[in-house]
Amino acid sequence: MTDVLQTLLATFNALQLQEVELLAACKGNQRAQFEEKYKQARKAYWAYLDGAFKNDDDEVAALATQLNVVNAWLANATKEMGDMSKVLDQIDKALSLGEQLAAKAALL
Repeated sequence: MTDVLQTLLATFNALQLQEVELLAACKGNQRAQFEEKYKQARKAYWAYLDGAFKNDDDEVAALATQLNVVNAWLANATKEMGDMSKVLDQIDKALSLGEQLAAKAALL
């Protein structure tokens, strides 16, 4: 598994490991938002397994570095459950970076 795919897996794992706690902290429509983002992260990771990334591509490396920063935050997302909108924003960042990586994989 390439470093980039490991980074994408870390995004999904961060959400998966904290799913129950984060869902419990959601209020109103945040639960539906979280569930949709979780599904996107899972779908994206599995879709990316079929893609090919070049670890020596500077743009791919930069996106992976940015995603690693977001993943480090997501790994401790349960500490921020008091502000689920902040958690959902970070998930959005991770998904956006993942989509950009997927676009790069399609071009390689």
